[in-house]
Amino acid sequence: MMTRIDSPPSRLRKLPLLLTLVGLLLLFVWLGLKGWRIYQAAASLQARQDEARQLIAGGLAGLDA
Repeated sequence: MMTRIDSPPSRLRKLPLLLTLVGLLLLFVWLGLKGWRIYQAAASLQARQDEARQLIAGGLAGLDA
């Protein structure tokens, strides 16, 4: 009866590659979500740009405490 001696080491060689790929996937997902949130914040600021300019133009007297 023959046993395969090389099976466990070949699986162990694939483990670091698999962990690296999973880590990279998680990194890309995290970066994508961060990028999306930054994009949404920038779009919100651009939408309120005119309102901010009007407040600045009015000076401190135009602010309602």
